Amino acid sequence: MNSPESSEKGNGLWRHLPRAWFYLTPSERLSIAVILGLLLLGLGARWWHLSHEKSESVPPPVAESKK
Repeated sequence: MNSPESSEKGNGLWRHLPRAWFYLTPSERLSIAVILGLLLLGLGARWWHLSHEKSESVPPPVAESKK
């Protein structure tokens, strides 16, 4: 018995997406894609910044003598 889910008709690349993805309008899908893209861009920029950061040595504090 073939179910509509298992048929090859129209299921190509979309087969592995959750069903809830299809309940969104195209503008909602675009909004989610933009938000995820910005998140990935921010994570990439953070990784790049941290990997190129130079460590600076800080001299130890000088203890003042009390009179």
